Parts: sequence; C-alpha cells; structure tokens
Amino acid sequence: KQMIRGQAIYNGVAVASRMDLGYSSVDAVIDRLIAALPSFIPDGAIVEFCVENIDEGESRTYRRQRGKGC
Repeated sequence: KQMIRGQAIYNGVAVASRMDLGYSSVDAVIDRLIAALPSFIPDGAIVEFCVENIDEGESRTYRRQRGKGC
C-alpha cells in the first residue's frame, strides 16, 4: 500500500485535505474529498483535486464541477 495525499482546492485555497494508505483508485480519493467539501461552494463551481502519491513522488490535478460529478 502507498501513502496518498489529496487536496480539494477552490479559488486557490485548499478547502479539504486527506492523507491515507491504500486507496483503490483516484476516484476513491476524490470521493473522500467531495464528502468533506464545505457547503459554501456553490453548484456549478469548479473544484480542483490534487492527488499526490507520496511514495512515488507523483502528483496529478483533476477538475470537477460541483453538482456534476462533485
């Protein structure tokens, strides 16, 4: 299992963060972050999700629209 860190970023500010071992996919990380999003983010807003594999030193950024997949 590998250490994964995920952050949800809205308007350049990190609004949710999680770090854990053993996620099965990127979608699993993003789903956990979506559950932690604060309510002030309006529907239709774009949220960036930065997912970093700490063990391998790799990082990727994904975008989701609140209300559509988020």
